[in-house]
Amino acid sequence: MGRNFLKYLLIYFIFLIKFNNCLNVSQTILEQATYYETSDSVIYNTFIDFNALKFYTIDMDKIHHTEATPRFEFYLQDDGLINIRCKEKDTNYQRFKCNSILLNEHKSITFDYDFLMARNGGFICFMLILYGIFCLFRGYIYYNLTVAFYSGFSLILLSREFCELMELIEKLDAGDEKSQQFLNAFYFISVLTSLFYGYTSFLSRYFRYISFGFIEGLVIGKLFFYFIVKAVINNIILKYFLTELICSLAFIICWFFLKNKYKIFTMVNISLIASYGIIYGLNVLFGGLPFMPFLILAKANQKSSVVDTRELLFKRLVKHSNLIFYSIMYAILALGGSYFNITNTKIFMEKARKKISVY
Repeated sequence: MGRNFLKYLLIYFIFLIKFNNCLNVSQTILEQATYYETSDSVIYNTFIDFNALKFYTIDMDKIHHTEATPRFEFYLQDDGLINIRCKEKDTNYQRFKCNSILLNEHKSITFDYDFLMARNGGFICFMLILYGIFCLFRGYIYYNLTVAFYSGFSLILLSREFCELMELIEKLDAGDEKSQQFLNAFYFISVLTSLFYGYTSFLSRYFRYISFGFIEGLVIGKLFFYFIVKAVINNIILKYFLTELICSLAFIICWFFLKNKYKIFTMVNISLIASYGIIYGLNVLFGGLPFMPFLILAKANQKSSVVDTRELLFKRLVKHSNLIFYSIMYAILALGGSYFNITNTKIFMEKARKKISVY
C-alpha cells in the first residue's frame, strides 16, 4: 500500500509540474463584485484590488470631486488590472466633475508573498488538498510522511507571516524594485527550503512538535483575533502578531508536553492540521476566507466621520467573509478525519497482529 501510494504521488507530482501553468490563480472582476457593487459603490478613503492583493489608501484631494460623497464604478483595463472611476450622476440632470483616477498615484500596500502563492502556488494548493484528503483517512498510519509534509507547510506559513508583517509595517514594498526582488527570491527559497525542513522534521521529533504546534496556534490565533479585532483601536498590527505568537507558543509547549504519548490526541490533531491545509488550498484557489491583513488595514483606516456605517469597508469584509461556511467545513473535515484515522489505525494494527501471529 505504501509503495503504491508513493508511486501515484510521484505521478501526480510530475503531472502538476508539467501543467503548472494551468494552475495559476487569478480572481476576476466578478470576484471583486463580492465586496463592491460593480457600477455603483461608495468608497471612503480605502480601496482593495482583490486581483492583485493590494490595499489602497485613496487621497480624495487628488480626485478633486465636486460631490460630497462621490460614488464609483470599477472596470478592467486593457492590461487586465482593475481600476476605479467616479460615477457620473444624472439625477435631475445634475453632473459633477471628477479627475481621472490613477491608482498608482495613491499609497498602497501589496501582499506579494500571498500574491505569488496565488499566481504560482496552484501546485502547492493542489498538494495540500490531495494529501490533506489522504491524511484524513490514513495520516496517522503514514505518520512520518505526514510529519514531513506538514512540517514543510509550516515553514511556508511562517515565511508568509514574516512577509505580511514586513509589508504591514511598510518595511517591504512590492512597488520598490529591490523589495520586489527580495520578495520573489524569498518566496522561491522558502518553498524549496520547506522540502529540506520537512525531511529534517522527519528525522527530528522536536522539529515536528514545533511545526505542528505552530500551525495549530496560527489557526487559533487568527480565529481569535478575527472576533476581537472589532474592539481593537490602537496598535492593531502589533496586537495581531502578538496574538499569533502567544497562541503558537502555547500549542508548541502543549506538543512538547504531550508528545506522542496519547495516540488519539495525535490522530485528532493530525486531522485538524490536514483540514486546515485543505481549506487553505481551497481559499487560495477560490477565495472567500477573510484575509486578516485586509481586515487590519480596513480597521486601522476606518473613519469615524462616515455617516452611513453600512458602507464601511471593514463591515463589508466581515459581512462577506464566508467564515460560517468555512467553519462548518473545517468542523466536518476534522471530525470525519478523526473518526477515519482512529478506525483505520485500529484495522491496520489488527491486520499487522494477525500477520505476525501467522509467522
